[in-house]
Amino acid sequence: MGIISLSGVGIIIVGFCGVLICLARALQIRRAADEDASKRAALARLVPLNVGAMGLSAIGIMVFVIGVLLD
Repeated sequence: MGIISLSGVGIIIVGFCGVLICLARALQIRRAADEDASKRAALARLVPLNVGAMGLSAIGIMVFVIGVLLD
């Protein structure tokens, strides 16, 4: 595999790790004994991180496919 494909795989892995971090934090927030409003605010702060991680994974998939097509 070429450098482009391998870099795409690396980007996918970083994005997937970001998604897993968001999942772990969301579960931790949901299990907390806080009030409902603070849980909603904490979960709302996680949304941009989750969207960014998913976007990074999508970019990684695109880079990987381009690398495969160029090889």
